[in-house]
Amino acid sequence: MRKEIRSLSPSELAQFQAAIQQLRLSGPDNPWNELRDMYMRHTMHSNGGPYFLPWHRFFLRQLEQRLQQIDCSITLPYFDFTSDVGSFDEAIIWQPNYFGGDGERDDCVPDHPYGLSVAWRPCIKRRFNPDVKLPSLVELSIALASDDYTEMSMCLEAYASYIHSYIGGTMATRAAPYDPVFYAIHAYIDMLYWQWQQRPNNKFKYPPAFGNIPMVPFNVPPSAILDLENDLCVTYLWPGEGESTCLSLCEHLLY
Repeated sequence: MRKEIRSLSPSELAQFQAAIQQLRLSGPDNPWNELRDMYMRHTMHSNGGPYFLPWHRFFLRQLEQRLQQIDCSITLPYFDFTSDVGSFDEAIIWQPNYFGGDGERDDCVPDHPYGLSVAWRPCIKRRFNPDVKLPSLVELSIALASDDYTEMSMCLEAYASYIHSYIGGTMATRAAPYDPVFYAIHAYIDMLYWQWQQRPNNKFKYPPAFGNIPMVPFNVPPSAILDLENDLCVTYLWPGEGESTCLSLCEHLLY
């Protein structure tokens, strides 16, 4: 059950951060860098077309599974960036106990909680650009009101790109998943997609010409992961919402 990151308990947040630290610092061929490199190799396939939403959905699950091999209670938190669009540089996630803040010398982030900064080479870079206009809740609501998958997907992809551009640094490059905040941002995009799918007749709505073509490099077609709960046993909670009936991820076989 994925929660808004501000709804995590201190222990849940610490477990999430410790698992990322363990993945990243497990050696030169660590899973964290492998996911970054995968994204860099397949950016052309995963962005700018109908695969954007299902590709990122499956990519998020790849990281989540690796974290669960360390601690099966962990799920990816999402960050609802619409609550801070007016003062995004002051959002709670930039505090040192969440993701660390803006870059300083050479744009490197000095205060993130994912292990000593000197251990992250290259460093995580950020350079906030307040000139980038971020999407509001109203704009996202308009996008989700569309019955057309392609229109909705293009809007969400555009809004995600604005967030990347605002954060700058690593997030503005093809190596964006190297910054842990990438996953919190895209988990929210996936939640919005999931929310759109809850509308009548939307769950399995997808361009027919692409639905059964395997996504590279996963060899999984979009049609196999449209039903988030049943296909991946993932679901989302709004802040303060009760427990889900989905099978516990600790009890569920990892895909």
